Amino acid sequence: MDGDHDDVSLGLVLDAYMTEYHPGSELMTEVVDDLTSHRGAGERKALARSLLPGGFRFGATHLERRDPAPGSTVLVGTGRHLSRVVQERLVGRVTTGGNVVLLGPLPERDLDGSPCTVLADALVSRRARWCATPATPTRRSSRTGGRSRGPRCGPAWVQALSHERGDVVLTDVYGAVCGVDVPFVEGGAIVLAAHAPSDPVLFDGAMSSLGVTPGLRLETQWPGVFGTTTSTDDGQHALHVLNASGAPATVTVAIDGTPIAAGTTLHVPPRPGHILPLGLDVAGRRQDWASAEIAGADADGTVHFRPDLDEDCGTNSHRRRPPSRTGPTAALAPSLSSSM
Repeated sequence: MDGDHDDVSLGLVLDAYMTEYHPGSELMTEVVDDLTSHRGAGERKALARSLLPGGFRFGATHLERRDPAPGSTVLVGTGRHLSRVVQERLVGRVTTGGNVVLLGPLPERDLDGSPCTVLADALVSRRARWCATPATPTRRSSRTGGRSRGPRCGPAWVQALSHERGDVVLTDVYGAVCGVDVPFVEGGAIVLAAHAPSDPVLFDGAMSSLGVTPGLRLETQWPGVFGTTTSTDDGQHALHVLNASGAPATVTVAIDGTPIAAGTTLHVPPRPGHILPLGLDVAGRRQDWASAEIAGADADGTVHFRPDLDEDCGTNSHRRRPPSRTGPTAALAPSLSSSM
């Protein structure tokens, strides 16, 4: 089975990992320090750690070799050094109907240290010089520039931005702008030029302002529960749920806005992961749903399950014949056979 992805990907820049040691070169030492700080999913992996709790299912796009999928959104952790090829590709993304989210200082140089501000010039009119000194706390702002009453965070740095169009999405407590939402004719870009921590609320709001919503929604009483889905070419699907919070959690799941199993509440224990069928072929039948993992099947077609995640009604299971190549088949009555 392959992972299902929303129209979202992380930008992969492999040059950022070519950080071999260059003794005696102050320039290359500066480049290496910058790349290792901001590469991948951004500082402290803030991009991935913010998207996963929000229900976004994403892969990666190798930006040095190919464009993101048409109309998709790509998120990139940027430093002051980024190749001209990647900068031009990201500019092309927002001018042809796609979206870009940048986390980190706006690039100002190519990888060899030569000036290159193609991306920054396309997004903002002016930016302050990046400085890695302690900064004032930041706070989220609404798309209209109004300040949020949410919690503040104390970043290691911020980069002040000036913009001629778009909305403010992040400021420091004194009002200096360090995050903007920049619209284009067919696409859009969000620039977060600050050492932002993992913040699902901030990034969910940023993605929503670009018209991007997660395909998977997990509602639970505290953070730490993650999920994704996988599928096969012949229409089989599975739901993966992991509770990393360290405490039991109750979870309801919706896919593309539709609650699974009429909003069944799952009671997920801490630490282990669970793979639940959303349409798996087992013993000659398609298991449309079960609130427990499948442990095996007997020769007579009886399906055995691991401990149930639905404490209210035992293993909640629905089976039918797999879809036929010659046409649809009638769904069978739900089977509630369960064996630990």
